[in-house]
Amino acid sequence: MTAPTQETSEERRLDFRTRTLVWAVRACATGVCDLLAWHPDRQALRRQMESGEFGGRGESLSTILWEELLTAERATIQPPRRNPDAPDETLPQAESGTPGSYWLRRRRVGQWERWLAAAAKLPRAWVRLLEAPAAVVRAVQREVGVEMIAAAMSGESSRQVIKWLNPLGNDLALRVVERIREVSAGATGQAGEEGPPPRVATRWRDAYERAAKMITGERLASTLGRGLLATLYRQLPEAERREAARLSRSMLCPLLEHDEFLEPATVEEREWGGRFLTHRRIAGRIAGTIVDDTSDGSEIQR
Repeated sequence: MTAPTQETSEERRLDFRTRTLVWAVRACATGVCDLLAWHPDRQALRRQMESGEFGGRGESLSTILWEELLTAERATIQPPRRNPDAPDETLPQAESGTPGSYWLRRRRVGQWERWLAAAAKLPRAWVRLLEAPAAVVRAVQREVGVEMIAAAMSGESSRQVIKWLNPLGNDLALRVVERIREVSAGATGQAGEEGPPPRVATRWRDAYERAAKMITGERLASTLGRGLLATLYRQLPEAERREAARLSRSMLCPLLEHDEFLEPATVEEREWGGRFLTHRRIAGRIAGTIVDDTSDGSEIQR
């Protein structure tokens, strides 16, 4: 078999694969030199070897591997100051170490590469929600449920509202009443303050009454909120749902995949669910700037 004869540019980027090839040619048996004959820029590569552009004959494979790892870490790992959606992380400084530390750092780079690939395909609110711990996810579900209940009961008489809110308990009932006042007055100007269409409010009231027959308190609000999030989650393309499952730090994705409490959901319900995710109070919880949940966060499905 004859070697390729096609000539390419004199300039060749000194990438890590090329440097590793040069190391192998210098360090291994003479037969390995035949690999250069098959390199697309073999002539320029030979000149670069002779001129010392690859770091000289003393460069070791270990040096190349550690330098490549550090370069990959600086390009891939993104602490919050570079990416506000990224998990807390700091860039490593050590340029060498033990084989075990190399393996752990290489594995972390791979995890970050998968995180970046998934985050690039998902809406920003979903990225933050999937990265959040279970306690924050539960708080978001509860807040979405409170928004749904307030929107569903806005415009009803005070006597009827008090009767409906009985299963929620005093604290959540008070929060719902406050939200009903805000929705009715349109005081804050946030998206969704005008309230959903009557047919959406009716569906959410029916869902609330169905859930209230089985559960009470915070679980009631969380069930409604999780049901609405589930309808939004299932609208994501299948590839994005797979990426979301890989990105998630909790059991949220399997729960949303199988939660069909509000199905069949209407287009208007999903539209309002998307508005809720951008609401100031809920977005604050997702971002971690509003946290009043004191539980340990060991479970989401409550």
